[in-house]
Amino acid sequence: EQVWRENYPACDREFISLCAWEKQDVVLHELRCPQPTKADDLAQVEQHREVLRKGNEDFPPLVCINGNVAEGRYRYWACRLEGWDTVPIIQNKPPMAA
Repeated sequence: EQVWRENYPACDREFISLCAWEKQDVVLHELRCPQPTKADDLAQVEQHREVLRKGNEDFPPLVCINGNVAEGRYRYWACRLEGWDTVPIIQNKPPMAA
């Protein structure tokens, strides 16, 4: 909920506590994540890449909402630039059909 509040302050967050969440591995390129452009953001991506290069792949999962990366943008881009095919995510489960 905190991530949603920070990223989407004008949107309704009520559904976050109502929906189920699941952890899974997904194809990295199937996720949507805005490319960083600011110097500070690019520096963060590079810091995460350095961690990956040292062999520490124990990043927390990305948090995704409907295929959009809501938390973990720098990790996403570090993994993408390092050539990862799949990443662990926690995402909201699609609603069950009535």
